[in-house]
Amino acid sequence: MTSAFTIVSFADPGALDVVHMDTTSSTLWLESDNDADHHVRLFDRITRLSLAQRNSVRLVDGILKEL
Repeated sequence: MTSAFTIVSFADPGALDVVHMDTTSSTLWLESDNDADHHVRLFDRITRLSLAQRNSVRLVDGILKEL
């Protein structure tokens, strides 16, 4: 992953998801099905690999104690 992104979904039936990304020099809107699908899969993978909230807090607290 090279930058933060937002997946924008619309409630209308048949409406396509779009992906919004800000870079240091521009704003990108990715509107193809392939780009949206790629970022949805990427987001799903990130959420599966992420720590639970309480475990994240413990990790940060542990790092702060080591400083």
